[in-house]
Amino acid sequence: MKMKPAWSEQFDRDRLKDVEQLDLPHKITREWAWGDATGAGVKVAVIDSGVDPEHPAVGPITKSVFIEHDPNAENEARVVETEPEDVFGHGTACAGIIRKAAPECEIYSIRVLGALLTAKGSVFAAGLKWAVDNGIQVANMSLSTKKRDFFALFHELVDQAYFKNVMLVSAINNV
Repeated sequence: MKMKPAWSEQFDRDRLKDVEQLDLPHKITREWAWGDATGAGVKVAVIDSGVDPEHPAVGPITKSVFIEHDPNAENEARVVETEPEDVFGHGTACAGIIRKAAPECEIYSIRVLGALLTAKGSVFAAGLKWAVDNGIQVANMSLSTKKRDFFALFHELVDQAYFKNVMLVSAINNV
């Protein structure tokens, strides 16, 4: 039996509830939402487990960095330019969805998670800071932290993103 990643548990068929269909005046389609927009010229960062550019749904990656924990570095995190890779598959899944919606966007891989989908809050924060400081326009983060120690830091980073017109797309903690 193939093991599923922990994050997929909430999407098991027996856990999903049926919802009533909305009575909308029109069908929601890609064309309705974006018209003929392709994402050309838009820089999108996937802050996650990395991105595999060889996956057929993803395609080219503009740049790939790995944020690693380094207790001797400023803010305990160090940015390393690296060849793109995904240590778990989740970042690649996110990038595939992004590429489908915006086929001509520039995808940046910011790997902050390890093979067990864990990271230190300082590493996560450094990944978001790299995105804000490097002209990213949309930052996708399917991760979060419940640690109150990081509240002020992330509040400051979100403010910086706002004032630099960076759209943050984030998951909410399920716990």
